[in-house]
Amino acid sequence: MLPKTAKMIFLHLLLIFIVLLNVNAQTDAQLGEATIKGVQLFEQKRYIEALPHFEILVKAIPDNPKLRFLYGFCLVAQSKQTDNSELAKQSSTKALEQFKTAKQ
Repeated sequence: MLPKTAKMIFLHLLLIFIVLLNVNAQTDAQLGEATIKGVQLFEQKRYIEALPHFEILVKAIPDNPKLRFLYGFCLVAQSKQTDNSELAKQSSTKALEQFKTAKQ
């Protein structure tokens, strides 16, 4: 079993590698930046701040289940932390879609 730090480094490198291989509308630099920032914020449990970064990545790499899971997790956090009931409902629905797509 790898230590937690080694797992996080591996996750970072894996996500960067995946992002750099799959470029759609975003440049390599933009996707690399979104990956690094999204993972950093996620590790710091700043899920709502990580949301836009994972949204960029999911749009650029729609077939990546790990990115969809992380994006869905951030959406769940948003749904639980907002006072806006409509935003909470939309976030929950979108999170469920992400989890279903990630599972396929």
